[in-house]
Amino acid sequence: MTTITAPVSHEPLNHDARVGERVMMLMFRARTTQTSLGKSIGMTQTALSKKIHGERKWTLDDLHAVASALNVSVATLISETETPDPNRPLSDYKSASSAPVISLAAFASSFTRRPGAAAKARA
Repeated sequence: MTTITAPVSHEPLNHDARVGERVMMLMFRARTTQTSLGKSIGMTQTALSKKIHGERKWTLDDLHAVASALNVSVATLISETETPDPNRPLSDYKSASSAPVISLAAFASSFTRRPGAAAKARA
C-alpha cells in the first residue's frame, strides 16, 4: 500500500508571506474578507490574495492602506517580534495614526534652555 503525503516546505516564509500571514490573522479578527478588504484599499481580491500568500510583493503604500483599513500600525504588519493573535481584540493593536505626534523642532526645543534661565536658577 502506498501512502501519499502532501509536500511540506521547511523553508522559512519570505517577508511578504509573513506580512500576509499577519494580514490574514487580523482580517479574521476583524471578520472581514479579502474581497471586502480589497475594495476598501482599492485592490482586487485576486491581487490581495497573491500578496497574502507571498506571491507578490507588498509596497509601502499597500502596507499603509491595509494598516489603516484594519486600524493597526504598519509596525504590527511587519513586526518580527509580535504575532497577532486571532483571538485578541483589534483595539489591542494601536494604530500609528492615534499616537501623539511631535515635531522634531518641538522635541529639540524641550531640551533648549531659555536665555536667562541659568541666571535665574543660580539666584
